[in-house]
Amino acid sequence: MESVGEKLRKAREAKNVSLDQVSRETNIAKRYLQALEEEDVSLFPGDTYAIGFLRNYAEYLGLNSAELITLYKNMRLQEQPVPIEALLDKKRSINPFLLIGVGGIILMAVGLFLFLRPTEGKKEKPEVTSRAATKVQYKGVPLEQAFIEGDEILFPEEIGAVRVVKVGSTVELAGTFGRLVMKQGQESLLDLPGAKQLVKVTCSTLQREGKTSKALLKFEMVQRTGGAIAAEGGKAGTEVSGSAVPVGSTSDPARVQRSRVVLESPNRTPFTLEIEFTGYCFFRYRVDNGEREEKYFRKGETFKIDVQKEIVLGFSNAGALRGRIQGKEIEFGRPGQVGVGILKWMENPGGGSFRLEFVPVY
Repeated sequence: MESVGEKLRKAREAKNVSLDQVSRETNIAKRYLQALEEEDVSLFPGDTYAIGFLRNYAEYLGLNSAELITLYKNMRLQEQPVPIEALLDKKRSINPFLLIGVGGIILMAVGLFLFLRPTEGKKEKPEVTSRAATKVQYKGVPLEQAFIEGDEILFPEEIGAVRVVKVGSTVELAGTFGRLVMKQGQESLLDLPGAKQLVKVTCSTLQREGKTSKALLKFEMVQRTGGAIAAEGGKAGTEVSGSAVPVGSTSDPARVQRSRVVLESPNRTPFTLEIEFTGYCFFRYRVDNGEREEKYFRKGETFKIDVQKEIVLGFSNAGALRGRIQGKEIEFGRPGQVGVGILKWMENPGGGSFRLEFVPVY
C-alpha cells in the first residue's frame, strides 16, 4: 500500500509540476511540501499544521484529502512507541489476602499523613490555561511562529507595533498602516507611511486548538527599490512574489510589460469580464472603486462580473486565467507569474475613439 508521501509525489509527477511551481500556486512553503512527500513530520510545529498543509496540497493535486489525512493519522499512530507493559511477561498471580493486607496498611499510612500534616499555607494546584498575549521583538531576521489574539510584533520605531486583533476563519492585523484581514495561504505587504522598508506578511495556517485560535504567521522586512508599492483597495496589502518592486519601476526587466488593447469603441461603455480558471489561483479584484474582493479558484471554475468603468485585478498565477470580453480573449501573463493589472477605457492616441486596455501594474 502506498504511503502518504508516495501518493503526493506520484500525483505531482503525473501533473508534471515541480515543488517550486506548487509552492507558488498554493502559497505553501517549498520546505513544507518536501517534508510532506518525505514524511518528515519533525519540520512542522505540530500535527494540526501538517494536516492543514496536507489538505491544501491534496486538493491542489486532485487527491482525496480526507483519505490522505486518515492515512497520515494511521502513520502517526504506528510511529508511537509500544507500551512497556506489552513487552513484559505477565506476572504470576498474587495471593488476594496479601493484597488486602498491603492495601490496608497503605490506607492507614495515607490517613495518618493527611491527619498530621499542617493545613496553613495550603494552595490548590492552578488549572493549566492557554497562554496570555505577549509582545515579540522583531530582531532583523524573518519571524515565523503561531500567534493568538492580542499578540504584538514590535518592529523598529519608524514601523511601530503590529497587533493581532482577531484570529478565526481569517486573521486581522492592525498598526500604523491601518487594518489588514488575511486568509489562510495569503501573502501581503504592509506599506507604512515614511518607512524605508516594507513588511511582508505570510499567513500559512489558521487553526483552532481547544478554546484558542492560532495563526501561523511569518513577518519579513523587505527593502524598497523606489516609490511606494500601490496597494489595491487600501494601504495594506498587495500580493507579492520575491523582492518588492515598486509600481512602474523598470529596474526589474522581468516586470516590464506593455498594455494590451482588448476592444475599440466610439464611446466608453460598460463591459462584462468572463474568466475561466485552468489551474489553482488566488484571485483579487476591485470594480469601479468599490470594495476589494478575493477568493481561491480551482481548475474548471469560472468568474463573471459587469464593469462600468474599470476593474483592478490581482492574481498569483497569470497563466491560469483565460479571460474574455465580448468574445475577445485576454492574455494576463505567463504560468506562475504573480501580477496586478487594470482593465479600463483609454483615449485612442489617434483621436475619435476609445480603447479598452489591460494595463499591467507589475
